[in-house]
Amino acid sequence: MPNELIVGDQVWKRLTAAAKKARTPVLAAVAYFGKGAHPLLPLPEGSQLVVDASERTVAAGQTHPNDLLKLYDRSVSIYDVGNLHAKVYAFQKHAFIGSANISNHSATGLKEAVLMTTDPEAVRAAKMFVRGLCHHELGPDALKALQKHYRPPRIGHGNRTGKKTKQKSGSAASALKIVRLVDKDPPPGSEKAEAKGQRTAKKKLLKPRRHQLDEFFWTGKCPYVEGQYVMCIFTSGDGAQWVSPPGRVIHVEVWNGPPRTTFIHLEQPRRRRVKLERLAKMLGYGAKARLTTGRGQYDSKFIAGLWDYWNSRNAT
Repeated sequence: MPNELIVGDQVWKRLTAAAKKARTPVLAAVAYFGKGAHPLLPLPEGSQLVVDASERTVAAGQTHPNDLLKLYDRSVSIYDVGNLHAKVYAFQKHAFIGSANISNHSATGLKEAVLMTTDPEAVRAAKMFVRGLCHHELGPDALKALQKHYRPPRIGHGNRTGKKTKQKSGSAASALKIVRLVDKDPPPGSEKAEAKGQRTAKKKLLKPRRHQLDEFFWTGKCPYVEGQYVMCIFTSGDGAQWVSPPGRVIHVEVWNGPPRTTFIHLEQPRRRRVKLERLAKMLGYGAKARLTTGRGQYDSKFIAGLWDYWNSRNAT
């Protein structure tokens, strides 16, 4: 039976049992992760979990960063998307899609329903959806900082304090920027600024064991700011085109020139770059022209495909 509707107290019995039995990484995207709820979803090492860990959601008590930290300590990657409302749990050969957030309130006080499917196309689609959200990763320092904003929830009353909190989330990161670069040296005289930027960026690395620094420079008015995600397409001297995994801008260093030059430093996953032709083939018809010339809109589906490609290289 490819599909099965699971309701009531069976929802978390089945989800928890599936997580305990999983021998391969799990992909999950779920809006909220409540206090004390980490035993409900004991994800295996290498899994990827996307939640709403914005300051607003944490301050309302809906997501508990210290519980996320317990999963992080088990080598689960945690990602933040501030406008997330989905509840998708994708295992190797089956997926659960429904109403259940990860919380004790969900497990004991709410009437939940999820659809469990073993349909291969549906499972692949669920995995692609989750991978498309895996870009704004939270390390231990970020999770500990978020915990300071946590307040116990008041069910039915939203934000406990009634105050608006500044939203810091990964939702804006879905607007991945693509930059096309050529083999060219920075302007003479900018060496000190470049070195200074490298030293500062190194101190800002959130996950130095799993990430690395990369950089490029921009002359004139620079369109890149800290917090943005950028994917670089580099044309070498022999004409070969290579694509690096998306990285987050962690520092910009300006040299006033002339010409005015900005060094953009990225925190980038330790993954090998790939040839543009290979990436374009995976994305489908027309992708190469869009990547090399910028023609056409980089719509949400195209950007999701890019994120899915890079995240699937290190996931189930």
